Parts: sequence; structure tokens; C-alpha cells
Amino acid sequence: PDFCWGGVVTALSSVALSIMDSQPRQALRLLFVAWNLLGAYFVFDWSESSSWPARAALVLHNMHQESASQAPAEQKHPGEEDASLYMRLLSWGGTTEVGKPFAQQYLFSLLDSVASEKLPLTIWQACIHSSTAGEAKTVIKEFLMHEFPVVFHGNSLATQLCGNYGICASAEVSEELEPLVMWGDGVPFDSLVLQFQTTTSFKEALSSDVIMCSIPAWWCSLFASASKPLLAFVGLPILQYVPENERQSFLLNFIALVQDPRHVFLANNVYLAEEIAWQTGLRLPAVRILGFHTRATYMPSRSQVLVARPGTSGALAECVMNRFLDLAPQFPFTFTQFQDLFSNSAEDPAKAREIYNVTLKFDVLASFQAAVMLPYDTSLMLLWEFYAMGVPLFVPRQLWRWLFGQHTRQDLATQVTGYMFDTPSPFFNPYEPLDLARARFWTRYTDWALLPHIQYFRSVADLLEKLVGCDFSQVSASMKEFTSLSLVRNVEV
Repeated sequence: PDFCWGGVVTALSSVALSIMDSQPRQALRLLFVAWNLLGAYFVFDWSESSSWPARAALVLHNMHQESASQAPAEQKHPGEEDASLYMRLLSWGGTTEVGKPFAQQYLFSLLDSVASEKLPLTIWQACIHSSTAGEAKTVIKEFLMHEFPVVFHGNSLATQLCGNYGICASAEVSEELEPLVMWGDGVPFDSLVLQFQTTTSFKEALSSDVIMCSIPAWWCSLFASASKPLLAFVGLPILQYVPENERQSFLLNFIALVQDPRHVFLANNVYLAEEIAWQTGLRLPAVRILGFHTRATYMPSRSQVLVARPGTSGALAECVMNRFLDLAPQFPFTFTQFQDLFSNSAEDPAKAREIYNVTLKFDVLASFQAAVMLPYDTSLMLLWEFYAMGVPLFVPRQLWRWLFGQHTRQDLATQVTGYMFDTPSPFFNPYEPLDLARARFWTRYTDWALLPHIQYFRSVADLLEKLVGCDFSQVSASMKEFTSLSLVRNVEV
């Protein structure tokens, strides 16, 4: 007989809820099986597209309850209810950078020198992931250079993408810094500092006015040995690449650097700022990435809708969405899978597994009617790029199902000793049943939930209906207007 997936999940859930009070352990076993059938990791809640009543929210909610109950109703996302909320969350009020007079005075004195002596302000930067530092350079180059000259010495080791921003490291710098990417277990931090101080990079950093660090965050501690003002634009969890036995000492050092009046520390998204606050008790200002490096704008010339996959997993999107299209022959659009745009993806299966691609042009992405995005982290560069171009975005409403990624890695969930933040942990284990209440709480801080004018869908049928009824031009115009307002805020910062 055919296996009826929705029917089995519904049966398991129904029996589990009926015996939860009398046989709680057996009920949990049944719910655990249902949870596995629904899919636990990077899986869209396809049950929403079925007439069977069982839902992932019902299963997960009751896995964390003592008695059976219905899952709380799905609430609207913050960006749907208040388009100005994101701007308020980007405010510097209540953050670590309020009242740092030394950093302000130092910068003003540098700018006075620039104006009077016509000397450029020099920024030396190094990273292993180019998008965050590249955003800083883009904003400086495009919107501040007319006021004062800045020389940005970019040294990104991310060879596949650094060319988008013109911040690629030289072969010599790459050879010097590559051994410092991974902080090896048992390696004292002081020995890493000494290793860095023997490099040409260190000498270049010493001759600059400001040193910029971003990813990995522990390089901020390394670069601080040059005794220069730091501009830290953090883009990923601060404990990434920090050995477990060094994390407490690193967190204490990080706190000291953030509180040092010479330095400026920023986070590139609200979730990361709140996450750092949970770990250290210090809330950094969030300065959102605008993505102007795309140099492209929404100009739909195709009848297709682009489906941007979650990482290297298709999450069954190709098969499920196309099955619905088979049943709707009059639907005016077709779906194009993101990996199908990669050159030679049909001939070379490895291309279909690429995450970073240097041949795909942004104006090609901007030529689709809209994009369906299946998230795989709390924020993504691709999201910011689509938003910057004004491409209408359609995203699953059940964002809590997608909270797994670099920002939420459970192995990085360390707090500084003696500090307890008054919110639940922002880190999640993808191999355990998701705590629905905690996931919904943290979903509110993701860019997927905060950015206004994103279109949400509950099921494939709902997606098709919304695509047909959407005024793409109006949505795109609203997105671009919000990006313009964000630009004014970022330039002021």
C-alpha cells in the first residue's frame, strides 16, 4: 500500500495528545517519531500544504509541555506590523558606543588633519569573509569620499568574493595570515600575537590610522596588539574559531576591547547584536548591510520566479513546488532553481553544490519577477543583496523552522562566567527537537522578520496565490524606499 505521510503524522500526533496525561513517555516517543517524519533540519513545513491537520508547531509545542495543548497561534512578524521598528533597533541609544568621547575626538582630529594637510585617512583591514568589510568600504567609497580622502587597505583572504569589493589580500599577506585563521587547541594567545607581529601585515597595520577587524572576531584581539584604534564590524558569532578552553579568557578580553574608549564595535545585524549581549552583557549597535555593491536594480524581463535554495540542500523545494505547478497549468510563472543558473551545472554535478559563485551576475538575479528564499541562517548576504536590488521576496512564514546556521551554532553557546542574561539562549541544536517558544522569541530579531515589505507564505498553494496577486512593482518600490532610509542612517553612523 502507498505510504500516506500526512496521515501517519496526524495519527501519531492524535494518539500522543490523547495519552499524554496518562502515558507521558509513550506520548513523547510518538511525537518524536512524528517530528522525524516532518523533518528536523532545513525542511520547510510541507504539512502546511496538506489537508491533513498535523503541523510541526503542534508536535514541537507538545514535546515541551507536561499536558496536551494546542500550539499558540502564529503571530505577524515585526516588519509586517511596524516598518519603522527596524530603524529604532538600529539606534545607538543604550549601546556600548554611546559616550565614547576619545574615539570621537580622535576621529575628528584625523579629519581635521585630512582637511588641512590633504592627507588621506588610512584604514588597514583583514578578514576571512569579505562581505562585512566590503560593505564598510562600499559605503565609505560611495558616500564619504567626497568629504575627505580615505585609503582603504583591504586584505581579505576570501579569494572567491573579495573581488566584489576590491579588498583582496596580496599573495604575501595571504601566506602570512592563513596560518592565523584557526586558533589551534592548546596554542597560547600570546604566541599568536608574537607570530602576527613578525609579519609584513603588522608593519602595514602600524602605519595606518585605524585598523578594521570583522570576521573572525578574535582577530580584533590580535590586531589590538598594534595599539591603534579599532573599527570592529562583527559579522558572525564572536566565538567562531576560538578554542573551547580559551573562550572565557577571550570573552573577558572582548569585553575590555569593547569598553575601551579608543575603539568602535558594531554588529552587522540585530540578531548578532542581541546574541553578543546574551554572551557578554554588552549590546553593540547594529549597522545593517545595504548591499550596494550589487550595482543592479530590479528590472523584470523574465516570466520566471527564482527559488533560492537553503545552502547546499534543496529541501525538496524543486520536487514539491513543481508538483504543484503540474496541477496548475494556467499559472503564469515558472520556477527557476538558483543552482540552475550556475554555469555548467548540468554537465558538472559539483556546480550544483556550490555556495559561492563568481560567474553569476547580479543583473541576472534582478531580472526575475520575484525570488522565493528558503533561509538557512538568521541573516544572509543574499537576502541583503536581493533587498538592495528591490527584488520582491517571498519567504516561508514559519521562520522558526529555519533558525539553524552560523549565527545559532550550539557549540558556540558560551556566556562569560558570572553573567546571566534575562533572555533564553539564541543558540540552537539542529539535532534536537526545537524549543518552539524559544525559537519564536528569537525569530523576531532576524532580518527575515524585521525587514518590511517581505511577502510571507504558509504553503505552496498560498505561495502561488500570493505570486499571482502581488503588485511586484509596488513592493519593489517600497523596498527601495526603505533601503534609501537605511542608507541615510548608515552614512550618519
